[in-house]
Amino acid sequence: MRLGILPAAGKAERWGGYPKELLPISASQTFLSRAVNSLHACGCDFVLIVSNPAKIHLHSYHLKSRDRVIFALQHGDEMWSAMTTAMETPADEYLFMMPDTFVPAEPFPRALDAEFGLGLFLTEEPGRFGVLRNGVVVNKQPSDVPGLAWGTLAWKRPVTEFWKARHYSGYTEAINDAISRFNYCEWHLDYYFDIGSMEYYAEFLQEDLAGVRRENLVMSLEETAGHIHEVTRAALHPSLEEEK
Repeated sequence: MRLGILPAAGKAERWGGYPKELLPISASQTFLSRAVNSLHACGCDFVLIVSNPAKIHLHSYHLKSRDRVIFALQHGDEMWSAMTTAMETPADEYLFMMPDTFVPAEPFPRALDAEFGLGLFLTEEPGRFGVLRNGVVVNKQPSDVPGLAWGTLAWKRPVTEFWKARHYSGYTEAINDAISRFNYCEWHLDYYFDIGSMEYYAEFLQEDLAGVRRENLVMSLEETAGHIHEVTRAALHPSLEEEK
């Protein structure tokens, strides 16, 4: 089984608690729903949303019409905790990507040629990402030197078993251990847009990715505000939606 993983348990403190993965990219899609589509397009049998008690109702409501989507509550607060939570679900391959990013529609290879692999993109802001330097991931260290950062991550069952038998301080340590111990492959991501803050989301609304003008995909700021209001209202008061 190929399992897609979307770690969506973050507190979104820079967004005032609003789940940024539910921000719209069009009138019919959010970052989260597009990520689910991408994982299914890459051959995932199921997509696992790793959530938290405060957001799982929002996530489940938002994806209620989607097939082959399952949910789990994250144990712990860090991204490594999301990964270990996901590994409690048995699978042959695990495909991991962030739910608040805009990446190519198929951000993973259809066949994983090694036991561990990274999808890499070129960045001029190494301080925002985990960058591969001399075969080692260096996490969020400011530098004037552009680099290749990882945006998607995939591994097979032997890596899961290896990780479960060890203790790591965080995901970067686990990734580097896997790179050094297993057959490793890379694939290229033509673009990667992370909406870590309102400033970056505003930039995304005007960005031109892969030759496609953002104006043709995203909504106006007024429509965006209306979408946020409706998502929150519907999730917190589902009975009102049922009455429509």
